[in-house]
Amino acid sequence: MIHFSVLGSLRVRSAGAEISLSGPKQRIALATLLLHANERVSADHLITRMWDGDESANARAALQTHLTRLRQALGAPGLIRTFDGSYTITATPDSLDLLRYREICRRSRRGEPAEELAALTEAMALCGEPLLANVPSEALHREEISLLVEEQLRTLERWSDLHLEWGRPEQGIAVLRAATARHPYSERLWANLIRALHRSGRQAEAMEAYQSVAHRLREDLDVRPGELLRRAHQSILTAGESEVVAASMTPQQLPSGVAHFTGRLAELDRLDRLVADVPGRTEIVVIGGPGGAGKSALAVHWAHQMIDRFPGGQLYLNLRGFGPGAPMEPMVAIETLLRAMGVSATSLSADLDARAAMLRSTLAGRRMLLLLDNARDSAQVRPLLPGANSLVLVTSRNQLRGLAARDGARQLTLDTLTRPESLELLEKVIGARQVADERDAAVRLVELCDGLPLALSVIAERAHRGGGLARIVSALEDEKARLEQFRIGEDDPLADLNTALLWSYRALTPPVARLFRLLGLHPTGDLSLEAAAALVGVPPWEANALLDQLVAAHLVKQVQPDRFELHDLVHLYATGRAMEEEQAGERDAAVDRLLDWYLYTVVEADRHLLPHRVRDFVEPYTTEIPQLAFGDHRQAMSWLEREYHCLRSVIAWAAANGRAGHAWRISIAMTTFFDRYIPWHDGLEFARSALRAAEIAGEPAGQGYTLNSLGCVHFDMGDHPVALSCFKRSLSHFQQAGHARGEAMLLGNIGLVHGELGDPAEGRRCLERALTLYERLGGQYGIAHLLDNLGTVSHLAGDHVLAVHYFCRALDAATLNGNTDVRGDVLSHLGRAYAALRDWRRALRSFREAVALYQGKGNRRWLATALTDLGQALADAGRREPARHVLLSALAEWKAMDDPRVGEVVAILETI
Repeated sequence: MIHFSVLGSLRVRSAGAEISLSGPKQRIALATLLLHANERVSADHLITRMWDGDESANARAALQTHLTRLRQALGAPGLIRTFDGSYTITATPDSLDLLRYREICRRSRRGEPAEELAALTEAMALCGEPLLANVPSEALHREEISLLVEEQLRTLERWSDLHLEWGRPEQGIAVLRAATARHPYSERLWANLIRALHRSGRQAEAMEAYQSVAHRLREDLDVRPGELLRRAHQSILTAGESEVVAASMTPQQLPSGVAHFTGRLAELDRLDRLVADVPGRTEIVVIGGPGGAGKSALAVHWAHQMIDRFPGGQLYLNLRGFGPGAPMEPMVAIETLLRAMGVSATSLSADLDARAAMLRSTLAGRRMLLLLDNARDSAQVRPLLPGANSLVLVTSRNQLRGLAARDGARQLTLDTLTRPESLELLEKVIGARQVADERDAAVRLVELCDGLPLALSVIAERAHRGGGLARIVSALEDEKARLEQFRIGEDDPLADLNTALLWSYRALTPPVARLFRLLGLHPTGDLSLEAAAALVGVPPWEANALLDQLVAAHLVKQVQPDRFELHDLVHLYATGRAMEEEQAGERDAAVDRLLDWYLYTVVEADRHLLPHRVRDFVEPYTTEIPQLAFGDHRQAMSWLEREYHCLRSVIAWAAANGRAGHAWRISIAMTTFFDRYIPWHDGLEFARSALRAAEIAGEPAGQGYTLNSLGCVHFDMGDHPVALSCFKRSLSHFQQAGHARGEAMLLGNIGLVHGELGDPAEGRRCLERALTLYERLGGQYGIAHLLDNLGTVSHLAGDHVLAVHYFCRALDAATLNGNTDVRGDVLSHLGRAYAALRDWRRALRSFREAVALYQGKGNRRWLATALTDLGQALADAGRREPARHVLLSALAEWKAMDDPRVGEVVAILETI
């Protein structure tokens, strides 16, 4: 079956593969027929849409030719039928998203309000923005798509009514903000946005939203707010406290509690007293103590008891202050917390104080509980503190005296379990009867474990599997004697824990023990099932069975269905076992398998983001390790987002531990992800780290790639002189390495920078040299880029006609190669050239197609650029109201990314 999509860009798929319709007339004809699916559409109607009223005398013959080609492209001759000068296309809700959308909307009206809300949510999920942007027909957009937009607006308004009453108001805020940007005069949407903000405890934002729409209505339409808006405004002014605090943004990130949590009654009572209600301020409690004493278990257990007192939600973050790898930087920690609150990473500032302020603003108005686990020091924690009305629970092996002195933190120092508590823990794990039967052995076991909950849990699990307490005590006493020489000091928690872990470790089967040892070689001890499989060199199903036994032995924690974590002390112990028992060659092979898996999985993800990219930077590395497979670019992007922080740690570890070649290659494989998703300042940091790794590796080609990446970030930021310096150094390295493709790539980039710096002659000279190299090497991908660069240099020099010529050649090259990524860039640049020639029809068509392509790829940064260009062109063409609408959408994108081009858009808006 052929599947058609019109709720967004026009798309056609058959048997899972995309059918490309390269001719714009074919796309217009198909879109027109699909908007009237199962109805007869006259030839005159089609001609009007396809030629925008500029049809020639032989338009009917041309129409038949285009429809013949369309039928051939679809490969289903009977799908489009002819009836006496009219045409129809047959479709069902299963084959056309528009019919499916309308079917769901009709069905929704027959259900209860909650069912109607669920159905409308399903219908809205089918819709993309903007509608049919890749169909260049002004008549179609003006007369038919505008009606579909109104139809969607009615659905959106009904959904917003229902969501306000039957959903969680805060979860609809993002949708309503986007909706009011698209429909700036819908008072119903604005009123519901105001109410949603207000009911989520965000009164200031609610008032700001009302003032914004009131100003817009007054300035643009010379009218006052209507009844709906006035009532929403009045609700802010007269609301009671109960409505104000009914915030429904409730992240619930607390880990599950410890199954056999025991005792700590005095500590739990003290925690209750420490956080007695103190209105209007944030309370900070630090739970300190040695590793393995149960700080995290106590914090999680008590936090679960406090959930009802913090309706704003609970956030959890492991700061990794003690353990393998570097502690989590405050910048990264704030980003993680903000993302948990729904804030996009692209909106984050490069300044720590600015990020901390954003976190405080995001948490303002909510009564939140933050559990910051395993903190290193006060400086790591302080930027994460909310402004008021919340509780911050911190665990650390340090006392964090700075938090107490400067921030008023309360201290709770956790000692080991008492003897009765330790015995109670044993009873919970192995049963009260066995403890009673072997009372003396149980008491001695508690002494041997020194009351450390972690040690007791490990040994109790082993006892539960059989052997008797007396036998375990005998073995432990023997091992203690042998390990006594390794004791570091009286307060060293590892002394007794080593004994406990050794006994548990020796109970493992050889394959499970080998996996445990190799897990100690992972840079963080926080890894996915597939990464563990690569580390040990077995299929994921086999690794899962082995990991399950480690989970059962309390040596590994399963934090998600396919994700595992080792306690930092256990990870250190596993590392020690690996260093002692694994041959150096085996350790190196395991690390190589792991880094190969990360490298090639990142490369596979990048293939979905940028399919036509040449990835010869991976050479000469090869692997037989199977990497993850992704269904589409969304799955690939989701995986990269999920693994982002782990990849940062892996790259840093690799660079510092003799694997610099892996480090820079993984970084370069992530550049598409950086370009589309990560803020420039983070991308800059990554590029610099990658360059250092390439320098350590001593690979000229690696230095060429990483300098090019660094130069691209500077170029995008508008720092052209620095970019030129990076590109020239990169070119030198590629030439040194004899890397012709890299040389061609850099000549193209250098030529573009010369154009930006006002030297078009030198720019064209570099670009022509690059073009000659690419033509010799083959491949339309690089040629399309260079033709686009030649067009840009010509445009910057004022030769817009020549620019159009180059851009059209670039489009042909990209189309020949099926490269939609390059098409988006070229279409944006072509739109600028047409706008400079005041050919508004072609300019607007180009910009709209670019916007659709960027939206489809989730390419936020360049979507904002295309929206800005489209808004400027609409304004210059005298279409002021659509221009304002588009520019406000662009402004929202730029603000979300904390981009300096906000000022540029504001300046344009002020002129309209």
